[in-house]
Amino acid sequence: MPTIFYKPYCNIMKKTLLLLLCTITCYAATAQKATFGIRSGYTSAYLHEQYNSNTGNTSSLNNVDLGVYAEFKQDEISFQPGIIFDLKGGTGGGSFVNTGTSIINTFSDMTLYYLEIPLNLMINFKLKPGKIFLGAGPYVAFAMAGRVHDYTTTYNQNGNVVSQNTTSTPITFGSAPNELKQFDYGFGFIGGFRLKKGWEVSAGSSLGLANLLNYSNLTAHNQIARLSLGYFFK
Repeated sequence: MPTIFYKPYCNIMKKTLLLLLCTITCYAATAQKATFGIRSGYTSAYLHEQYNSNTGNTSSLNNVDLGVYAEFKQDEISFQPGIIFDLKGGTGGGSFVNTGTSIINTFSDMTLYYLEIPLNLMINFKLKPGKIFLGAGPYVAFAMAGRVHDYTTTYNQNGNVVSQNTTSTPITFGSAPNELKQFDYGFGFIGGFRLKKGWEVSAGSSLGLANLLNYSNLTAHNQIARLSLGYFFK
């Protein structure tokens, strides 16, 4: 996303997040019937980065997530908080170095392990076999741990692998330049179809608004897309 649009976009989303949080709080106080469910599925995570006036995205990390949810329904509107175990982060670009006798290929990825709490307002459209649901809302997330993996593969001049090496370094959280911020927040979207028996399929995304880095001219924001299967108990 271009820099000229990203900063105003973040400001608008932060204000929308606060307004929706107040709306959700008021709605939760009046909602009555509660059901509970689980979702798990495929995720694709990457980091949206900005350095001075340059923006770009890392390559994606593909993994799975697992979440538990409560749903408080009133008429065709429902409030759906949850707790999700997520893997976020991104993969950096690789590089090749020809030493004359060998070719060295290196690349790295950063994996962050989060507990994420989404707070979604849902609109439900009833159909004969079940319902279509659409939802959106803010989320907050806490990074429990993280690691940077560096991968190095050495080839000879014939293209045969000579050696492979992987190093793993734990990420530290804090306010120093070489540390990451531990808290994340943003805005999420979800949509899908649920059968009357409780089984469902859904797709969604989480757009991070928090800058994870402690630099003045460099930012990184979590982004993630999901495709999930779930079941809600009656």
